[in-house]
Amino acid sequence: MTHDNYHDRPEVSATDLRRAAERGGWYAIWCRHNPRKSPAMDVGTRIHAAMLEADTIDPSRYVQRPDGMMFNTKEGKAWKAEQEAAGLTVVEANEFAFYRDAAGVLADWHALLRTVPGVWTFEQPITWTDPDTATECRCKPDAVCFDGTTVSLWSVKTTAKPVTPASWRAQVESRFVREADGSTTIFPGYDLGERHYAEGLASHLLGDAARWREVRVCHVIVPTEGPLALYVAPVPPALLERIGEARSELLHEVNAALHTYPDCVPSGIMSLTYEPSVWATRGGEA
Repeated sequence: MTHDNYHDRPEVSATDLRRAAERGGWYAIWCRHNPRKSPAMDVGTRIHAAMLEADTIDPSRYVQRPDGMMFNTKEGKAWKAEQEAAGLTVVEANEFAFYRDAAGVLADWHALLRTVPGVWTFEQPITWTDPDTATECRCKPDAVCFDGTTVSLWSVKTTAKPVTPASWRAQVESRFVREADGSTTIFPGYDLGERHYAEGLASHLLGDAARWREVRVCHVIVPTEGPLALYVAPVPPALLERIGEARSELLHEVNAALHTYPDCVPSGIMSLTYEPSVWATRGGEA
């Protein structure tokens, strides 16, 4: 299964769930039909490849954009065209530093992998049927180790933010906000996707998605700015327990949207309820 084939499959992915949490099931389906890529996503994708598909990365293929050079100028356009004609990919300073020092980072990564006994596989897609919602699901976990009994999932994350316990907690934990009409809005964190992966791996390797608690989940964080280092951050099982009900509801929502809009999401009239914030309703002060 190629990368494109995987993303063209109809099963519900962790990305679908995150998008449904952000704007609804219809939005998740719309994104499927309107894929977009950003420079930031390209950076993350290339760093993932360096760690998970090392044979595909050759640091000599990259060149750093000179400080102050703008690609909307005549000189900048000419310089960029010259590099690309030579088969080089132009990247920013922080990304170039990663590739320049990639050998050391990759050595640390492989040393880390050796601390867990078993057979490692990287970016191998799996599919399964969610037992609670009967929804067809898919995922492509970064790195999985299985020794016949224990499943370890390591998710590689890149970040341009300083890596601190507080900053990482803010990215991992989903937030639940109670709205004035009694509904709950979910601001998804990484825990939503990790619960999805854990259930898929439990189904695939342990024979039962309900055994997801037996999947050990850990983040390996790679900062794209500052000193290069690998931060290892286990994900507490309580977080994955907490997000389970929300994930099931989102599975229902995306699955319903898939059947409602099998080919495309039409445009239409959307309803948006506005509730003034506490700052807007606070009385004026002299």
